Amino acid sequence: MLLEDFKRQYSLNDGAVESLTCNFKEAQLVLRLKVKRLIDKKPEPCIVELVFSQVWELNLLDHFDNRSYSDIVFVKIGGIYYVSFDPYGNSGQPAAGDNFVIKSGQLVFQGEILN
Repeated sequence: MLLEDFKRQYSLNDGAVESLTCNFKEAQLVLRLKVKRLIDKKPEPCIVELVFSQVWELNLLDHFDNRSYSDIVFVKIGGIYYVSFDPYGNSGQPAAGDNFVIKSGQLVFQGEILN
């Protein structure tokens, strides 16, 4: 599934990070998010799993007191996937002050996880 197709099927704003698993040897991250699936314009909560490969940056400064997020930057620029769950501004584009940043060369949308 392409990034734009994923964004059309799921509302990523106002979600929550369920888990983040790091495999440093394989340069891979598995991210589970609580998001909303858009069915007939009626959002339904669900868990999706994203697998980032060829990861070269994970920038995370967090107190782990709140796993929810409101804004997100999720783009592909020149073959690079960039996601931030704590963006500095509301531009929808990467910024120097972004937090909880993942940069990778590959991304696979594993789909929905049954809860």
